[in-house]
Amino acid sequence: MSASTSPSSHASGSSPSNKRKRTGDDLSNDNAEASNSSSKVKIVQSRTLWLPDGNIIVRASSRATHPTRTFHMYKVHKFILAMHCAAFAALFEGPQMPFEDASEKHDGVPVMDLPDSPHDVGNFLKALYFPQTQLHAHISNPFVEGVFFVFHDSYSGILRLAVKYDASRIRDLVKDVLVMEWPSRIEDWDALQDTLSKEEAERETVAPLYPNPGRAIRLGTDCNVPEVLPCAFYDLTRIFDHFYPNCENGPETRRMDTSALRPDELRQLLRGRAAMRGWLLQNLEDVEAPSTNECDSHSYTIESWIQARRAEDTFSSDPLKWLRDTIGECDDLPLDTLCGNCSEFLKGHLYYLRWTLWVMLPAFFKLKNIVAAGWGEEE
Repeated sequence: MSASTSPSSHASGSSPSNKRKRTGDDLSNDNAEASNSSSKVKIVQSRTLWLPDGNIIVRASSRATHPTRTFHMYKVHKFILAMHCAAFAALFEGPQMPFEDASEKHDGVPVMDLPDSPHDVGNFLKALYFPQTQLHAHISNPFVEGVFFVFHDSYSGILRLAVKYDASRIRDLVKDVLVMEWPSRIEDWDALQDTLSKEEAERETVAPLYPNPGRAIRLGTDCNVPEVLPCAFYDLTRIFDHFYPNCENGPETRRMDTSALRPDELRQLLRGRAAMRGWLLQNLEDVEAPSTNECDSHSYTIESWIQARRAEDTFSSDPLKWLRDTIGECDDLPLDTLCGNCSEFLKGHLYYLRWTLWVMLPAFFKLKNIVAAGWGEEE
């Protein structure tokens, strides 16, 4: 943030504030525009956040690829910025004359430039002024009915700026929604998958239903929300195995998007996927029936049954789902295949493997030094 130089310094004409004219055009239902074609500068004033008694103008410029540079402006209150953001509180405390003397003026009000995208700045300021609507976008989707919370697109920018400008309350509110989407408890993960599966069965395209794990990894890393990382890395491995870019049969599948990941994070993904699969294979090979006379012959039966189950697609692509489904089928085994004692033993062992796989996600994806100790173990 800085005291501003005039947008006209990028052009050859006089100050654009003298030439600005209000028009009926609308930008995202929120902005009024004015332009100076000779100077190739466009001023965009927010409709909802151009407040008559505002005493500071926040300005953000778009990185346009064409000759016209667009400045988005919001006339707001210093005390609102300072009340929510420790960074602005430090800036505005004490005498303001030096700040105002060093600042460009627009309509007699000092202008403060922010280096962030206009889209993010607009959403962040709306979150400060209208939290009851701006921070409830995740429950506006009609299908969720309060069960599944979608991390709204606008929240990414809000969270980044809340961290950057130390808006702790806004940061915590948005962080809570992100954590709901990428839980650390396996029970919450299962509930989330049940809701998504129910909706998926009723739709021709499933991609819009699912959150973007690559984006979650980027946000979790950049905004210090490490508890979402194990779950997001695991979900990305599921897309990895189900990604068929030229698939023409059946409903549209989820698209694998790793554009937000750094090269080292891609390596984490691939190595973690291999480590998780190897661990599960090793532990399934070690399954043996209880050592009793009645069950001596059942170890081979258990081994053969698991071997057949491993042929299913979900064994590689979604081991948590595979284990959950396999546990459910233990009750359906005929007594002439396995006795009740062995069936209960097998079910208990698979339960243990599934819970252990979940709590080991930080280890598989090399996140143990990032997430808190005991991740996934909460009751």
